[in-house]
Amino acid sequence: MKILMIRWKSICEPDMMAAFAALGQEVTVWGQEIDDPDYDQKALHALAQTLLENHYDFIFTVDYFPIVARVCSAVKVRYVSWSVDCPVMQYYSKTLSLPYNRVFLFDYAMYEEFVKENPEHIYYLPLGTNVKHNDEVMASITKEDQKRFTSQVSFIGSLYTEKCRYNQLTGLSEYTRGYANALLEAQLLIYGYNFLEEAMTKEFVARFCEEADWGQMHEDYREDDRALIAQMYLGEKVTEQERLRLLDRLSRRFPVTIYTQSDVSRLPGLENRGSAESRREMPI
Repeated sequence: MKILMIRWKSICEPDMMAAFAALGQEVTVWGQEIDDPDYDQKALHALAQTLLENHYDFIFTVDYFPIVARVCSAVKVRYVSWSVDCPVMQYYSKTLSLPYNRVFLFDYAMYEEFVKENPEHIYYLPLGTNVKHNDEVMASITKEDQKRFTSQVSFIGSLYTEKCRYNQLTGLSEYTRGYANALLEAQLLIYGYNFLEEAMTKEFVARFCEEADWGQMHEDYREDDRALIAQMYLGEKVTEQERLRLLDRLSRRFPVTIYTQSDVSRLPGLENRGSAESRREMPI
C-alpha cells in the first residue's frame, strides 16, 4: 500500500514509519507542516492538491487533525490516525464523525467517550513500541552508558507544571478555586477511577466556565463543558500533583534521578539531568 504520512515532530513518528516499512508498505512523508490543526487554509488546499494528483491508500498522522479529516472526506481517501496523547482537544471536533476517518485511541476511557461519535470507525488500540530498535540500543550499551545512566530510581518526563492549564487561570473566585481544589484532593485519593465529571454540580460548571473565560468553542466543535473542565483543567492538575507528590515521597527515601525540562526547584531531593534524547538515551 501507498501511505502518505503527515508529520508534526512527534517522537513516535520514526517508530511508526519503521513499522510500516517492516510490513512492506510504501511511506511518503508530506513535505509541508500544518500550522493550525483545524483551520490552516494554505495546508488544506496544498494537501487536497497532493491527493488529487497522486494515489494513496490512506493518510496517516500521530494524533488527530480535523483539517486532514476534512480534506480526506472531500477527496474520498481514508484518514488513519493513532492517538499518543490524552487529553487532546481536537477529538471534540465534529469532523470526528466523518466517514473516511479510521481513528485509533490508545486510552480506553477516551475510546468509551468518543466511540459514539463514529461507532464503525473508532477503535481501541494500546500503544506499542519498536522492539527491534530497542533491542539494538540495548545491545550497544557501553560501560560509560551504564555508569552514566545507572540510578536507584529514575523518572523521564514532564512534571506538567509548565503545561497545566489550571495553573494559568487567574480569574477564578476563591469559592470556585476552593471547590475545584477539594475535587482534586478527593480524586488524588482514588486510583483507577476518574469521578471528576460526575462529581461536578451544574452550578460549579457554569461558574467555572464564566470565571475561566475560555471563550466559546468553535462552531464545528461539540460543546461539552463538563468534560473539558474535567480533562483539560482538573485532570491535568491531578496528573501534576500525582507526579510532584510521588517524586517528593520517593526522594525522601531514595536517590532519585529525573530527566525533564520541567522546573524541579520545589523538589530539592531530585537530581535533574535535563532532557533524555528519545531514540537512544530514553530506552537505556
